Amino acid sequence: MKKLAFVTGATSGIGLAVAKKFASMGINIAFNGKAQNSKELEDIQKLFGDQYKIDSFYQDADVSKREQLSVFHENVLNINSFNIHVIQKTIVYKTF
Repeated sequence: MKKLAFVTGATSGIGLAVAKKFASMGINIAFNGKAQNSKELEDIQKLFGDQYKIDSFYQDADVSKREQLSVFHENVLNINSFNIHVIQKTIVYKTF
């Protein structure tokens, strides 16, 4: 099974840099961020596919709200279990 990183805050700054690093290692990305609009999220998803040749999934979710984070998390788990979880710029690694 291919690895999947669950990265919050991946539309800019450290979160985007972390997501790009995982993508450069061939790791698929499930991400969110505070985008100005859905096109920004779509553009980042396109970047992952075009530049890094990986699959990605995004959801416009405010992870400071537990319910939205839970929905995002469940949607990712419906796609695939994830191996790497990055949230609030803190890395937690677990092998399943």
